[in-house]
This record gives sequence, C-alpha cells and structure tokens, in this order.
Amino acid sequence: MHSKTIIWIAFAVWSLICWRWYVCGIKDACHATPATATVATGIEDETPAATEPANTQQQQAAPSAQPAPAKAPAQTQLQEDDINSVQVVELPDRVEIYFPYNSVQKEENGAIDAYLNSLAATLKQSGGKVTIAGHTDGIGDARSNKELSLLRAKNIRRILVQKGVKESQIKLVAYGESKAVASNDTPAGRYKNRRVVIRLD
Repeated sequence: MHSKTIIWIAFAVWSLICWRWYVCGIKDACHATPATATVATGIEDETPAATEPANTQQQQAAPSAQPAPAKAPAQTQLQEDDINSVQVVELPDRVEIYFPYNSVQKEENGAIDAYLNSLAATLKQSGGKVTIAGHTDGIGDARSNKELSLLRAKNIRRILVQKGVKESQIKLVAYGESKAVASNDTPAGRYKNRRVVIRLD
C-alpha cells in the first residue's frame, strides 16, 4: 500500500478517535436519549433555538382583592437521575427550570406550562414584575455561555409575552457560567448549572 494512503488512513482513524473523545468525554453527548419532558411530583440553560410549542390556553386568575401568587408545580426537588429532560422545581423564593445539554427552549411540559400560565395571569392582574436569570454549565467559552444563558431567559420571556405579559414587566439577566451551583466535572453537576431562575420582584 502506498505510504500516503497509509498516512491518510491513520489520520482519519486518529480524527475519528479524537472526535468521539470530544463528543462523548467532554460534551457528554453520546447515547443521550431524546430530551423528554418530566412531569413528576418533586423537582426543580443545548440544540440551539428551535420553534416553541404552541401556546396552551391561558388560565384565568380568580378575581380577588390581592393577586394570588403564581402557582408553581408540586415539584420541590431536582431528580438527578433524569438529566435528559426539562425539569421545574419550586423553591420558597423562586422557580428554577433545568435544561438538557445544549438546549435553550422550554420543551413541552404540563407542569411548566401550568406554572407559566399562572405566572402570566398573576403578572397581568397585578402589574408586578419578574426577573428571569439564565445560567449555563462550564462547557464552552465564557462569551458563548453568556449568550446561551441570555437565549434561555429570552425564550421564557417570549412565552410570557405571548400569554399577554408586557415586556416592560420582565427583567432579563444573563450570568453564563459565572454562578455555578454545582461542579462542572460531572454530567449531573453540569445539569444543575443549566437553568433559568424566575423570581417575582
């Protein structure tokens, strides 16, 4: 066999090995099941932006003198064994939405839709404001992660605006990888860092 052919074959094999190491080892994207939404009791931003699912019908807030707080899903704990799904967790002072790797959009999820419907109704009734903060894991460079965290926050804002909330009521913050809550050395840790945090002001 000609020496140039052997060199090209060796280069191709080496390239394939490096690519697989990068995708499977660093990006942790091998054998990932398609991202599916999780609807469970007890839980708490990667193919860049795709179209959002059709809006669900808005829930009407019951009339009252004091606007009811946005009703979050019953989930209060992150399911760490389900990192290929969107999850939403209600905490005392905020709601956090977690994203599969390389995802910016809120996937179709009954619990998340119910929360966003209720939040939109509360904001429309009260005229109050909300802060949406986007976060990423530590994979990639800081500038790209900042942009990705902003995209995550913008996608949640877009859904609220489609439900009738004014843009002036929504503040966006993009932190990128700068406010990690877990180690980026494990898939579960990176999943905890890929999130949008929603707080009523």
